[in-house]
Amino acid sequence: MIMKTPINFDSIIHIRYEDGSIEDSFSFPGIQGLKKCTFNKMNGYDSNNNRVTNLVGYDGRELIKRCPCCMCDKHVTEFGYNGRITNRKRDQSQCTKCRGSY
Repeated sequence: MIMKTPINFDSIIHIRYEDGSIEDSFSFPGIQGLKKCTFNKMNGYDSNNNRVTNLVGYDGRELIKRCPCCMCDKHVTEFGYNGRITNRKRDQSQCTKCRGSY
């Protein structure tokens, strides 16, 4: 699923930027904009109100997610483009490699 920023998180995150600065925010990008950063694994909603899960950072090009199966941090494009439909559209939580191992 292609995620559209801004991402609004379920609770406050501590964004740690590459330069060592830290920002507390309920959304990404924060005040410093689209800069390389990491944050604790968090869930929320993108600007299209789609559910997004397991986000852990931004590498300057793409958002980064953590696969709960292999515990690897990967680009969001490695989780497949088709979101699941529950009560609303949401992303795939497992990477395509782990989903393919079923």
